[in-house]
Amino acid sequence: FFPISVKRIQGVGLLLGLVCSRPAIEVRDALLEHDILTGTSGDPDVLRILAPLVLESDHVDQLALALRNIAPATD
Repeated sequence: FFPISVKRIQGVGLLLGLVCSRPAIEVRDALLEHDILTGTSGDPDVLRILAPLVLESDHVDQLALALRNIAPATD
């Protein structure tokens, strides 16, 4: 586990960018261990999510769960 937070979400439609508190490459690598394929961008803090046209709610749930698993909630 490592501390991470999503500062904001940018983009529209199926192309989104998560502005992270840690370098996006670290988040990308951690998500890959949970079978979530994401990318990075020109901004080192932005994690790119390019969802497929066949996106289902289960896929979104899988991403949310993976993000929770790599970034446990802190008080």
